[in-house]
Amino acid sequence: MTVRLRKVLQYLVPAVIALFLGQALYNSWEEVRTYRWSCDYSLLALSLGIMLASLCLYAWQWRFSLQRLGAAISFIKALRIYFIGNLARYIPGTVWQFMGWFYLLEQEGVSPVQTLTSIAVNQVIQNMAGLTLAFVVLGQRLGKIASYPTLIVIPLGLAIIQPSVLERLLNWGLRLFRRGPVAIELTAWDLARFTAIHLSIWLGYGLAFYLFTRALYPMPLKWLPAWTGIFAGAWVIGFLSFLAPGGLGVREGILLYLLGLYLPSPVAIVVTLLSRLWVTAAELMGTALALGFDGWKEVLFERRSPGQGERAR
Repeated sequence: MTVRLRKVLQYLVPAVIALFLGQALYNSWEEVRTYRWSCDYSLLALSLGIMLASLCLYAWQWRFSLQRLGAAISFIKALRIYFIGNLARYIPGTVWQFMGWFYLLEQEGVSPVQTLTSIAVNQVIQNMAGLTLAFVVLGQRLGKIASYPTLIVIPLGLAIIQPSVLERLLNWGLRLFRRGPVAIELTAWDLARFTAIHLSIWLGYGLAFYLFTRALYPMPLKWLPAWTGIFAGAWVIGFLSFLAPGGLGVREGILLYLLGLYLPSPVAIVVTLLSRLWVTAAELMGTALALGFDGWKEVLFERRSPGQGERAR
């Protein structure tokens, strides 16, 4: 694929999907307009809180993997770097998010090899865990469409968490981008723990997305596993599209299709369109939280020091 064609597709693919979503909204506008909408603000706030906590857990897992690779970095710094760099994923090109992480971690003394290895390991495990979860919980609803990929994804996922297999896979990918090889100094136990944490993160995302939808539409608790699979599948496919910044448009297209299996058409459309704003709001909250730690530290500790010193005298 030429550079020019890739740039064209980066804008064309999201535009086509946006046109599809717009057409769906236009065709269902009368239903959307006349639907009796209500919002449970307490559930909406809870969904944002759980989404934010899940994003912070991802930052903690990333810092944990960096530590296992020998990098010394505090959780607060890792949190700040994760959220600041994460904002760049909405810039067309897909690489700016990772470039931001490379630059910010290098300022903290983390080597490029440690950064590259941690990003690669977490991206592979996160996406494999998300796809596996999506196929498993949606298999019954999607029938044969999901049953065959499940038979492939699960054994593949188990194979990938073997250090030697993952190292060969990453180095094969690095050769495609003309980058030098990396050595993964991680054990199978390390990768198994990473996988367990990523599954916990996906479960957190799924619970948050369920509560977000539940705030707009009454739905049974038994749909919670499906909502976890829907969110995971749409997120991973959007990420793997590479052409759309932040999976913009691609994720929404998958969401609309899968939510339409459960929800009335107008509700599925509105939830799909608002979900991007909801996720972005949680990310901005995380960024504000990460950037605010220095200020809170000053309030809680540095301003207390003079008083403590006076009592000492």
